[in-house]
Amino acid sequence: MITEKDRKILEIIRSRKATTKEISLLTGIPITTVHNRIKKMEREGVIKGYRAIIDNKKIGNEIEVIIGLEFARGKDGLEKISRITNVEECYKVSGSFDAIVKAAFHNIEELNQFLDELKKINVERTVTHIVLKRVK
Repeated sequence: MITEKDRKILEIIRSRKATTKEISLLTGIPITTVHNRIKKMEREGVIKGYRAIIDNKKIGNEIEVIIGLEFARGKDGLEKISRITNVEECYKVSGSFDAIVKAAFHNIEELNQFLDELKKINVERTVTHIVLKRVK
């Protein structure tokens, strides 16, 4: 069960990189307790891992997109799509689309090649949204 102290710790971990000492100072929870709670949440799968958030523009990816995918009836290629290098996030969803993909590309030509590749992976229809500004 997640406690209020755990929620405070998770809020900080989610928002930025912080040491155990910094989390302790921000929450008023002793360092040892913060450390033990984080380890416990990792063991229990509450915290699944850590990752770097990359500034795509600084590595030459000028175009970020969010794409709604509709697969051919009875087909699915989500696992294969999730392994493509440009794909940052991949979700099976309910609603108008079968899946949502977030990806980044150097240029429009690279994006177009990606969209062509999707047709080979049972994708029947796509709706591509170019990210104009990341807010969070």
